[in-house]
Amino acid sequence: MRMSAVVLAAAVAVIGHAPLASAAPALGAQGVTCPTAAPTPGSTGAVDMAATVIGPPSSESSPCLLAPAGSAGAGAPAKGTSTGAGGRSSAGTGSSVTGSGSGMVSSVSPSPSPGPGDVDLGGVVHVGGLLSDVRISPNPFGGSALLSFTVRNVSKSTFDATADFWMEGPFGNRVAQVDAVSVPQLKAGESRVVSAELPGVGQWAVLTAHATFRPPAEVEGTQLSPLTRDVTVFVLPWMIVSALLLAGIAVVAVQMWRSRRDAAADDLAIGVPA
Repeated sequence: MRMSAVVLAAAVAVIGHAPLASAAPALGAQGVTCPTAAPTPGSTGAVDMAATVIGPPSSESSPCLLAPAGSAGAGAPAKGTSTGAGGRSSAGTGSSVTGSGSGMVSSVSPSPSPGPGDVDLGGVVHVGGLLSDVRISPNPFGGSALLSFTVRNVSKSTFDATADFWMEGPFGNRVAQVDAVSVPQLKAGESRVVSAELPGVGQWAVLTAHATFRPPAEVEGTQLSPLTRDVTVFVLPWMIVSALLLAGIAVVAVQMWRSRRDAAADDLAIGVPA
């Protein structure tokens, strides 16, 4: 009994001199071990004892706690930004076939039919009618005519072509001409306006305009030949019209003068005594 009392007294003495904070190394949050000071050695003959306290970590009681990666602090949710790929969105991008010229969409039809007034050339190209726009000049030998037609490539190939334009007078005389107008890189499904301005239409009143479209000799195994479109052009012969107008005015003036002269002669004859 005496020996037991001595041991108990020694244990109480050791516990009183060694605080809990200086006991065995404590474990921090996330498995981090906080360094602590070595325990104070007990008195000789005392029993060596140590105590370890395990409990929830606290930033106030444990200054060496490490916050989890990505958190704003103890107990605060983590914040951040991220970008990803592979999601689907209602606003997407697509592809469109956009044709050249005027911002029009080009397309190739399996069996396109020619439009009103168009001529089908071998099932490869459609040539539209010839149009004219006359521009009168004060010069009786001047003036010009803008000739144009539309050509559409209905094949699946791209090819080059040329066009010739000319105008003839009422007697078959050639008035003006423009040759070898280039039609380069006519793409499949493309429609293009081919035009030329012919100067010197003069005062012929009635002219005949011609345009010859010259495609390649062969496209996709189809033999092609030149095609000519014609149109009658009316040019106001303002010089002749002006001359006729002046002549008409002169005739009217002469008639009025003769009428007045005859009336004056009649009045004079009536006033003379018999």
